[in-house]
Amino acid sequence: MIDFTFTEEQEMFRQAAREFAETVVAPRVPEMEETAQVNDVVLKGLGEAEMMALTIPEEYGGLGLGYTTRLIALEEIGRISVATAMMLQVFALGIEPIILFGTEEQKKKYLPGLATGERLATVAVTEPGGGSDPACSRTGYYRDGDDYVLNGRKCFITNSHIADTITVLAKDAESDDPRAFSAFIVEGGMAGFRPTHEEHKVGMRGCNTGELAFEDCRIPKENLLGQEGK
Repeated sequence: MIDFTFTEEQEMFRQAAREFAETVVAPRVPEMEETAQVNDVVLKGLGEAEMMALTIPEEYGGLGLGYTTRLIALEEIGRISVATAMMLQVFALGIEPIILFGTEEQKKKYLPGLATGERLATVAVTEPGGGSDPACSRTGYYRDGDDYVLNGRKCFITNSHIADTITVLAKDAESDDPRAFSAFIVEGGMAGFRPTHEEHKVGMRGCNTGELAFEDCRIPKENLLGQEGK
């Protein structure tokens, strides 16, 4: 028999997440819907309330509370603002590859700032021609000395214009294997990388969605996540 009862710690967190959603997020929903922009107070508050630290291990500045607690946060925040919950969910998708496959150096470099909200993450998979199937990716990379060079375009990326730590999936441009793609950590401000078009949405306007362009974007080999082609 499975017990779905929250632990005492999870119940305390649920109450804290609900209070945060009602006091910090709710008053700013009308403005976010009108401007279609992520509210700075909400973004800063998520970091201060440790909503971004939930699944990050304690040794890297996180809380290490696991996925159930993260889902509790998403449910409570989504009750008030689906857009803010979406931003937080895609943030989690962006950091998960670093948690699971990052080197010790990568974890120490990125996770502490992500845990505090100093950095904001996203994941870039979806493309105009292939949807969210990485095997259909046209964004390609090749090795050039100590760098990887990325070229291509991603679309419908949540946090596109505000994230500074982007997990990007790209295909090996020199391979015929559709499954030969790799993941890279791209940082905002890297030469050859830029956000382009921003979507004007009917709903979920309080989270940013747009396109990312890679034009001879040079990624140091240290930013490869896991094994190349795997």
